[in-house]
Amino acid sequence: MGKCVVCKGPAVVRIDYANASFCAQHFFEFYERRIRKVLDRVDLSGKCILVALSGGKDSVSLLYALHKLKDDYKYVLKALHIRLGIGDYSDKSFSISKSLAEKLGVPLIVFDVNKSFNWTIPDAVKVLKRPACSICGLVKRWIMNKISVKEGCDYIATGHNLDDFNALGLKAFLTGRIEDIYRMPGPVLEGRREENLVGRLRPQFYLTEFENTLYAELNGLNYVDVECPLASNSTQHKYKAIWETINNLNPVAKINFLKSLEKLRKEFKESVKLNKCKICGQPTTAGREICYFCSTRRKIEAKLSVVK
Repeated sequence: MGKCVVCKGPAVVRIDYANASFCAQHFFEFYERRIRKVLDRVDLSGKCILVALSGGKDSVSLLYALHKLKDDYKYVLKALHIRLGIGDYSDKSFSISKSLAEKLGVPLIVFDVNKSFNWTIPDAVKVLKRPACSICGLVKRWIMNKISVKEGCDYIATGHNLDDFNALGLKAFLTGRIEDIYRMPGPVLEGRREENLVGRLRPQFYLTEFENTLYAELNGLNYVDVECPLASNSTQHKYKAIWETINNLNPVAKINFLKSLEKLRKEFKESVKLNKCKICGQPTTAGREICYFCSTRRKIEAKLSVVK
């Protein structure tokens, strides 16, 4: 790895797309500059940020970095952990999330899916026979927005990273669904309070999974180091595997592809009209009286009542 490009001390990592090697301290500075690149887009002074804390490498690194930077931006931090009911995996995720929140002194809100809905994500997957990640994502988005509104938070911060967005973009191109690029989330989405839609922050937009993992490990942070047992057949993982092959051929491909996606998204601006769901009061697209979560929840509970 050679020497750190900043201090000339021994390097611990080389970031190929940046054409630079860093010691631990200067890697932290590099990493946090990438976080600041997103935070600088909005005025966060006095705002409340709810961090979605799963216990995985991305969210653990995110909470730690946001806590480290909070005095510079003068925001208030809270964390939300959602217990999904996925056996030992969920137990380990909760334990790690709780320990980190306590260590940092960040208030942790825990939402237990089973206690609130009387079913778990594995139950929903079993009866709906749909991909686990799509069901889980729907449930988590609804919960995050609901809790954020309840807690009076201005933004939800999630651990979505560069690899996540590149996998979505590659899938859109290879399946001919170019319109999905325009619908892809960017680093910042402002909220619409009148429609109960809380703003979104994705501070790791310009960071890879590898960089998130390294940041956690160099800071001595524990994280869930096993894959969710329901995600083994995820198409997202398959597209990420393709990206590893591309990256071996061209180390700057990931960052260049993300920049290209951003340029495409800027060419297409679409304001989505929203209604409030008649059941839960949360946002739903115009033309729908009941949001997708509530209609899905009805299906799950109807099918479970038959099974039981």
